[in-house]
Order: sequence, then structure tokens, then C-alpha cells
Amino acid sequence: MKTRKVDIIKPCDICGVTGTVYYDAPTSMGPWANLCEDCFKRNGSSQIGTKFELREKKKGVVGVLRGVEVTTLEDLIADADREIKCPNCGELRSVEPDAAYTFECDGCGSMVKVGSIL
Repeated sequence: MKTRKVDIIKPCDICGVTGTVYYDAPTSMGPWANLCEDCFKRNGSSQIGTKFELREKKKGVVGVLRGVEVTTLEDLIADADREIKCPNCGELRSVEPDAAYTFECDGCGSMVKVGSIL
């Protein structure tokens, strides 16, 4: 069974509980379901399916990011905005070339510090 990290845990299709993991697997009754830990032990099949674990959200500043490297003012003007990638989840965000602030990532909630390239 493969394991994947996710930002949201789905509730169990059998009991409705939402924990820190869930399984997308076939049940002993036949159809596939989203199962909590307990229902998976009672009703699931560990031969196939996927185990989903809650991705840990890092709090605080996780890093200083720099955008595109520029060597001339013309390069900076040509690329008016730059893309910043969250080091925790990879979510992209467009920022101004002179951006120098901290923002909350929309993808994972981490605080990301953006350094100015000017």
C-alpha cells in the first residue's frame, strides 16, 4: 500500500470520524471507501489502496526566497513580476520585483519570507 501526504483528511465513510490519517481502500463488503484507522482495521484490505497522512504544517518563517536572478535593469523590467515557490508545499505566488515581506502561503498556511532582488 502506498502512502501520500495531504492537507485535508476526509471523514470515514463508515463512522464519520476524521483523524490524522485515512485510507482509500476496498472494504470487506466490496466497494471502495474512505476509512479511518479503526474501520480500516475492521473492514479494509491492506493489499491495495492508498494511506493518506496529514501533512505537517510548518509555522514561522520557513526560508528566504529569491526570484529570478537579474544582472541589468533591463532584465528586471522585462520580468516585471516574479514567481515565488513555497518551500513547504510548492505553491506558486506572483510578487513584485521589489517585494520584501512575509506572506501566508495559500496552499499550506506556512509563513514565507520574500527577499527583495533590488
